[in-house]
Amino acid sequence: MAVGDFNGDGKPDLVTSNDDGTVSVLLNTTAAGDGTSSFGAQQTFNAGGLGFVAVADLNDDGRPDIVVANLNDGGTGSVSVLLNTTTAGASAPQFAPQQTFSAGRWLCGSGRLQRRRTS
Repeated sequence: MAVGDFNGDGKPDLVTSNDDGTVSVLLNTTAAGDGTSSFGAQQTFNAGGLGFVAVADLNDDGRPDIVVANLNDGGTGSVSVLLNTTTAGASAPQFAPQQTFSAGRWLCGSGRLQRRRTS
């Protein structure tokens, strides 16, 4: 799971990787000063594989994008990128179709993601 303000409203939204190769984004709908968190319905996007999720502005447009380290890609080692196309203040997130990039093989042991050395 990762956190980012996907719709530019100043509230931290959530993204999580799902076991079916998708990611779910939940926009924060909590009212200012409210003691209870609330989120809109999950919006699901194809991410190419189950994996670790990170959030960063990859194309320098001021919007956080989603990166997924794909762990179930048949051992090829890839990452998927979903560029954020959400309009500021939108009630539903939008992302460009996923792009997949080769990144080498990954190992997951002792709770840390590590790049596997290949000869």
